[in-house]
Amino acid sequence: MRATTKILFIIFGCFLSILTMGDNSMIIPNGDLVFGSGQGLYKLNLKSCKMNELYHDNLSVFDKVSKVDENKFLFLQDGPPDISIKMFDLKNHTIDLIYKGATSPCYNAHNKKIIFNYIPTYKEGPFIYSADLNNNIISKIKKVSVGSSYANSIGVISVSPDEVVFNYSESKNSIHMYNMVTGVLKNLPIQDCDFPQIWRSKTKQLMCYDPKNQNYFLTDLSGKKIEKMKTPASFLPVLYLEKYDELLFTITSFPEKDHLGIYDFKTGDSKILCDNIGLGTGDAAYYGS
Repeated sequence: MRATTKILFIIFGCFLSILTMGDNSMIIPNGDLVFGSGQGLYKLNLKSCKMNELYHDNLSVFDKVSKVDENKFLFLQDGPPDISIKMFDLKNHTIDLIYKGATSPCYNAHNKKIIFNYIPTYKEGPFIYSADLNNNIISKIKKVSVGSSYANSIGVISVSPDEVVFNYSESKNSIHMYNMVTGVLKNLPIQDCDFPQIWRSKTKQLMCYDPKNQNYFLTDLSGKKIEKMKTPASFLPVLYLEKYDELLFTITSFPEKDHLGIYDFKTGDSKILCDNIGLGTGDAAYYGS
């Protein structure tokens, strides 16, 4: 094990104490992580750390990836002529424009819908929208929020087959939940969750970041069952792997070197997987068994 990996493992083990340390039986998935970073889209094998560039554009920035199926994923491309949500086909290596001016795509396979952030005009500001997505075509576009939304940088998170949550306004209890079937938008009694991160479906908990106290915590949707987390300052959750009940994360070591790691909620074990990988929440999708 390399020196940087040893140091990071010690740091992460000291700070992250959601559960007690387990029996070192962590499963490292033999799948691929697809993500946007800088001027490109990439595919990374989690076991070998072999990385392939899928697409590159020197004039654009790529992030906010959402899996559609085993061949396609949505992503955000911020570059000329417009910021847009696009679709990448892994089989054919083709790209299709989905919607201009939209950001933060979240695809719901159960209802074949996409939830996204959109600014119709600078005067109106950003709103959350939902739409049907079939054969790369958007239809039945519907405005979800009735005021300004902060989901552009934060993202939309699925918490059930029919429901998503997102940050709605700059307040202490700003998390709202939208039901794609009933069309109901309601405020959740969750305090100090300015930045919702991932949904741990195993325990039905939302992982949040509280910038005031600079800490992460897990909470149920009632805001009553809260578990505080201890993480280093450079810790960023990336993606929850539901099948394994594991969390991919990134951490930065001195001098400014990013690493991709994995945390097992069941055992409390953590491990650094790959070096030189810097990602944030919502920037990646997992493809594997």
